[in-house]
Amino acid sequence: MDITNTMKGNEVIPTNILNLISPFYFIMDEELHITSAGKGIQKICPQIVGSQFKEMFAFKRPFSINYTFDSIITYTKQIFILDYLGSELILRGQIIFVEHSNELIFVGSPWVTNVHDLEKYNLLITDFALHDTTPDLLHVFQTQEIAMKEIKLLVQNLNKQKKELNKSRSLYKQLVEEAGDIIIRADSKGNITYINPIGLRNLKLEEGDLLNKHIASLVEFRYQEIAMELFERQLSQRILTRYQEFPLKMKSGKSLWFGQNINLIMDGDMVVGVQLVARDVTERKKFEEELVKAKELAEESERAKEKFLANMSHEIRTPMNAIYGLTNILMESKLNEEDKESVRAINQSATNLIRIINDILDFSKIESGSVKLERRSFGLRNVLEEVDQTLRLVAKNKGLEMSTHVENVIPDKLIGDEVRLRQVLLNLQSNAIKFTEQGEVLTKVRIKEKTVHSCLLEFQVIDTGIGIPKDKSDLIFKSFTQASDDTSRKYGGTGLGLTIAKELVDIQSGTIGVESEFGKGSCFTFTIPFGIDRGTKDDAKVDLISYHLNELSSFQFLMAEDNVMNQFLAKKVFGKWNCAIDFAQNGQEAIEMLQQKEYDLILMDLQMPEMDGYKATQYIREELEGKMASIPIIAITAHALAGESDKCIAIGMNDYISKPFDREVLFEKLIKHLRLENS
Repeated sequence: MDITNTMKGNEVIPTNILNLISPFYFIMDEELHITSAGKGIQKICPQIVGSQFKEMFAFKRPFSINYTFDSIITYTKQIFILDYLGSELILRGQIIFVEHSNELIFVGSPWVTNVHDLEKYNLLITDFALHDTTPDLLHVFQTQEIAMKEIKLLVQNLNKQKKELNKSRSLYKQLVEEAGDIIIRADSKGNITYINPIGLRNLKLEEGDLLNKHIASLVEFRYQEIAMELFERQLSQRILTRYQEFPLKMKSGKSLWFGQNINLIMDGDMVVGVQLVARDVTERKKFEEELVKAKELAEESERAKEKFLANMSHEIRTPMNAIYGLTNILMESKLNEEDKESVRAINQSATNLIRIINDILDFSKIESGSVKLERRSFGLRNVLEEVDQTLRLVAKNKGLEMSTHVENVIPDKLIGDEVRLRQVLLNLQSNAIKFTEQGEVLTKVRIKEKTVHSCLLEFQVIDTGIGIPKDKSDLIFKSFTQASDDTSRKYGGTGLGLTIAKELVDIQSGTIGVESEFGKGSCFTFTIPFGIDRGTKDDAKVDLISYHLNELSSFQFLMAEDNVMNQFLAKKVFGKWNCAIDFAQNGQEAIEMLQQKEYDLILMDLQMPEMDGYKATQYIREELEGKMASIPIIAITAHALAGESDKCIAIGMNDYISKPFDREVLFEKLIKHLRLENS
């Protein structure tokens, strides 16, 4: 019998049948690459699939054949004997040409004469069918009882699998049609071939509305182009699974948002279809949109708040700069005692007002999380002395004793944020003075823990004031809260001082608390960890103004400032230093004056008419040339919000000072940017 008789139409015997009747078969393509092989021969030669025919076998019969496709076809009616290279194994069988697939199939078995020969190759009787001199398949079917039994069993299994497959198909169809999600199938080009009933109901469509239309056509028109691009990319890049969210159109014209899983259906390397599973996410989308709107509203509210605080700061600080500065100058002039008392009262009122605005701005910085800590060396005793000097006059005017006790073992130099420590001490001590009518305010500092490189300091601010009721102790650190309703009316303040003190202690990794007895006084205790600076001690402070005064008088200064009172103050301050200063009413005028006269430094207000300080600075840095373009510029402004100094530096200014300014601080910045520090 010829092997072609085992073929039905164009369908070759399935490989599982070939394995049963001839497990030593192998199939070759036109280039004689072995593309498939039976389980018997793979048992001996696992690497046979993918190998070249001539690399695996030598012809023993026929002798004259070449290793070419056409040459082998001419001998397909004969018996082939093949020598498996590198082994004693010899195969005997036929090679058949399969015309419709252009393949060659070898069907045969090892050339053995008895069961003992099988042991050499570690084979079993069930690995192949024994044969006589004719490897005719009909003879194999007729003589191999084991193979026939296995074929019958195979048929039974196939029938069982067919029943299970039909059952699975029925279940799958039921699941697809009754699933809560929309399920759509399409061909390899994306044209719809099926949509489940739930999908039709959800989209309120008929099946005819969708069949043979592209799946991207379901998407709302304004998103269709994007959906098509994504689909084409998925096909070209063979992205098996992709998730997207688009609104899908309904027949009524209304759209609902759906989350869609798009899966490619593959047959080997070929895309044969697409399946889309979509779930309604409209409610979630609405919630997300509401969140975005709420976020935008909150951001807008925050911007409005910042703008309000900036304007409030500017409007209060601008006149306060003149009041504060001029009263300081007046206190240094020759006045009688009565006039000096009046000036001191004005100066103290100005100081209180500045403290209130500073509290509000500090609270805003803390709320927004924009407070940045610094770690630098400082002298603790110097800080305590500066705080004492700041508040001593206030305490004296109330008839209060004020003292500070520091343990001798505390190092002279610490590493931490000097500014924030000073602020906490000022808030707590000024709070103690405010609520104490008679007696004293005592500050104690001791070491609570210490290592070679660090120490934990405990600060106590003790007063003999009005005290705090026990039921109010937990409230005093909350913002805008005071111990009683009439406290603000009687003693003044914003109710933010203790809140700010607590927040500043917290961000320095410290703790704060209070012990108090109503009517007898309070003790505020806070701890902060510091590093220990073991470097050399700084030299004594030098009176910078006296040291550099003669040098400073030789420089020319320009101030851009539209407020007349602030011009008057600056003229007084620079006059005391014997320095010449000119004034411009706005940024544009400052630029024109700079081009007409040589100046050494500019003090630049930020908020001015016609051209503000930002634009003027940008113009100087970008449009002017030479010395004019690089002239030192110090922002001197009533704006004091978080990030203002960074903004000034970013546009090209050299430094920043807020109003009302401290004359010594201004002087230090002048000598720094005129490069007089080391002279």
